[in-house]
Amino acid sequence: MRRAAADLADEIAQARDDAERIPDVSFEIFIAALEERLKRGETGAGRPGNTVVFSGMRQLRGLPYKVIVLWGLNEDSSFPGASHAEEFDLMKRFPRRSDRDSRTDNRNIFLDLLLAARSKFLISYTEGANPAQWKEPSVVAQELREWLLTFAQEPSDRLRASAILTHHLPLNAFSPKSFSAEEKQWQSTNRKMLEAVDKAAVANWNGPAAPWANALTARAEGGRLPVKELYRWMRNPAEAFLKRHGIRLSTGEEIDPAPILQRDKDLPKWQRIHTLLNVMLSAGAEGADQAVETLGARWAVDPRMGAQGLRDWRYSDDVVCARTAASLYWKLTSQMTALAPQEAAAVVPGFPWTLTHAASNLWRDASGAVHWINVVPGKITGSGAIQSLFIWALLRAAGAAAEGQIIVTDVEKKGSPLIGAPQWTPQEAQTFLSYFLKLYEAFQLGRLPFAVPPYQPKSRGAEAGQMPAERALPNAIVWRGLDQAQAEAYAEHLEKALEGLYKVGDLSALESVVQGMLTNAGSL
Repeated sequence: MRRAAADLADEIAQARDDAERIPDVSFEIFIAALEERLKRGETGAGRPGNTVVFSGMRQLRGLPYKVIVLWGLNEDSSFPGASHAEEFDLMKRFPRRSDRDSRTDNRNIFLDLLLAARSKFLISYTEGANPAQWKEPSVVAQELREWLLTFAQEPSDRLRASAILTHHLPLNAFSPKSFSAEEKQWQSTNRKMLEAVDKAAVANWNGPAAPWANALTARAEGGRLPVKELYRWMRNPAEAFLKRHGIRLSTGEEIDPAPILQRDKDLPKWQRIHTLLNVMLSAGAEGADQAVETLGARWAVDPRMGAQGLRDWRYSDDVVCARTAASLYWKLTSQMTALAPQEAAAVVPGFPWTLTHAASNLWRDASGAVHWINVVPGKITGSGAIQSLFIWALLRAAGAAAEGQIIVTDVEKKGSPLIGAPQWTPQEAQTFLSYFLKLYEAFQLGRLPFAVPPYQPKSRGAEAGQMPAERALPNAIVWRGLDQAQAEAYAEHLEKALEGLYKVGDLSALESVVQGMLTNAGSL
């Protein structure tokens, strides 16, 4: 697999032509091409030696090995394949003795591998979990088994031989059968799993599900904590907790690497406009048109952007949206002097963490006051705008900026794209951050089951009370056994209080929600 991936990467690099402005191949397209190559068997082979060698069936056929194992030889696999012919295929209609047949060739490969095994020849396949619907292995494995059983003359001998030839292994590692002495060389040696199975058996396989909240690592040792990480934790604590332990959950959504229409949900649209804004603001007002043209030429040949005739149409809409925000940014900063990016850090009294942020978009006006002007794809209630609140609070607490303006790209009717950041004093900014550090600390110590809001706005196609799958699954895992509804209700109140800060800047509503969460955490 490593060699197949390296070969594919080399082919992409050789085909790249900067003069034609061909875009980089996306990860999704690369994986799709690699899967197709693996299905076709174009995987190469490992280097033969005194180690375990993984290879396709064709590459090392005929080479003698002490043990040869064929994996995944299921009945519904593509091996040895099926013979089919098109109406115009004259070779199939009028076959000759010397004609090649892929099905026959694959049978010969199987025979070569069988003869190359010097000690053991193993075939694995999945028969399923329901004995009434067990699946058979590939037809070549069935034929081999039936041929071997012909040497058993009596029915009783045939049954004993069949039991010797086929060994049933449990599909799940936690199956009690995995630890049975009858498994002999197949017996599991996982001691921790055995202890867990024994506990489940004592509880008659019906014990209460212990919440992960009780297993949270009690860590509040402090250190540097990026303010963006604090915000991402607030947005989805369960997911952040799982990622910290190396667990990433798939949403189960299949992404078409070459869709007909561009995906216009919130995240894909945000990513496109975010890219456009970065290109425009990096190029400046004078070079923005050329930068947009260059990016448009790259996206015009990118299959992720939809069908060929629809890419320009969607791209022009995105450009108008991004240009409106960028023009306002240039207007605000036209009479200011850009400052170099700097590391902002603040320590909130009573907490062991030092909040940090690599601050950019800083400007100095004629009076010497420092402004932070940030452009955010999305709405005022979107994640980008709420994250800007956290960044602004850190900048104020650190004394890095005196004035703050936030520009959003998605404006409601009669709304303004320019939003003034709350006029907090450094002490008020520290108070804002302290609320979330209290929640963060309680979460780290396993005292606060804090879930994400239970629904998304109806404009996203979700009904009230319906939690998106990508949010429901982490909650169900981390907070199982607890009152999730109450935890989600607190998170909903918290998010509404955050959205209201842009309008009033008053921290009292936020304080009330946070104190309520901490006071009632034990009852959840």
